[in-house]
Parts: sequence; C-alpha cells; structure tokens
Amino acid sequence: MRNLLIVIVALTAVLFGANCGKSDRTPEKVCEKFVGCGTIDDQEACLGSVGSLELSDGCIDEMLSASCEDHNSGNPSYWSTCFDSCATSERHCEGDLLFVCNGTTVYVYDCERVCRYEMDGTYTGDCGAVSSGGQVSENGAVCWCQVQ
Repeated sequence: MRNLLIVIVALTAVLFGANCGKSDRTPEKVCEKFVGCGTIDDQEACLGSVGSLELSDGCIDEMLSASCEDHNSGNPSYWSTCFDSCATSERHCEGDLLFVCNGTTVYVYDCERVCRYEMDGTYTGDCGAVSSGGQVSENGAVCWCQVQ
C-alpha cells in the first residue's frame, strides 16, 4: 500500500510538472505581454479579443518572444504564423470553433473562451447560425452563450 501511495504521489508530481510549462502560455499570459507593451490598454480588453482566439503553439511562441516594437508595428513578424489569409467575408463553425473571415484574415475563435471572456457567460455547446433552442443569429454563425 505504501508503494502504491509513493507511485501516486510521484505520478501526480510528474503530471503537475508537465502542465506547469503550459501555464505560461495561457491567454492571460499572452495578454500580459500585449498590455506590458502598450499594444492593448488593459487585460480585460485583451482577453475579450486575443484571449478568445484559438492560436497554434508556434503562434503563441512567437507572440511571447516578440519585442514590444514588433508587437506595436503595423505588421508583426508572427502575423502569418498566427493567421491565414482569405478573400471573402464569411463565418462558419467547425465543432466548437468559429471561423471568421473579414475579407483579408481568418480569425479562429474558441467558443468556450468567447463566452467566458467576451460575454462573461458559459458556452451552450452550440456554434452556428441557429441555436439548439431555435434562436437565429442576425450575424450568421456565432458561439451561443448563456449569460448569468
């Protein structure tokens, strides 16, 4: 029994240690970088925009290592790593991700974070132009949130 307890404690320590490296890569940490550089005025505003995006590990790495000068330039070096280009304006869902093309750039939003950071609510599990309750969005596909 004692050996089992030691194994559980050791496994927990390894798992905790493995997850600690990711803690610096949270939307909050990325936003701290933007706010610290003066790119975005405050943490809450940043989380409502940048924090809701689904970003690749490569994108996050480049954002966290970029200089403030790069962040504040009109064309940051990480832009093409983070965002695909597009030619039409459209919105569609793939699972819990909302893809929004504004005619030049595709932004991919994580619906759970959209609801948490932008709406101060919870994600209902519905992404699309029509909710499971029959509500229709005037904007096309959206993340459906329940606001407390």
